[in-house]
Amino acid sequence: MSESSYPSIEQILPHREPFLFVKSVCDFLEDRIVCSGVIKKGHYLTRGDEAPPVLGIEMGAQAAGVHAALQHLEAEFTNSTPRGGYLVGIRRARFHSKALPVGRTLLVEAIAQGSSGPLATYRILVRAEGEKDLLVEASISTWAAEEPSQ
Repeated sequence: MSESSYPSIEQILPHREPFLFVKSVCDFLEDRIVCSGVIKKGHYLTRGDEAPPVLGIEMGAQAAGVHAALQHLEAEFTNSTPRGGYLVGIRRARFHSKALPVGRTLLVEAIAQGSSGPLATYRILVRAEGEKDLLVEASISTWAAEEPSQ
């Protein structure tokens, strides 16, 4: 699928501004996804051109949610309301930078590590576009809701 053939992020995730950080799907495979995202200038959690690196964990959780939805593409999009999900665990979080850049495109990779029913685990990696060095990495656990969000 090309980037334009995916449903919009707003159709996939229940998140809305100011906490919708993932903007598009760059690459989707059965066991991983790469999304682009941005923390907008003026967001109330930023200080000048810097954002707390914990927002990278949220971006990773959003990418994992997009991955889960795209795995069940036909079933997920028969209803116009996105199915909710929850970040239920964070392990081995490492912040390689004291801040994330504001207003710059970030690439967020979520690599599926396993699942059982609605529980899934992912390794997440966050870096600035065009850079090889990681800004944030962690293992996360997510829980998919049974019904779409209301």
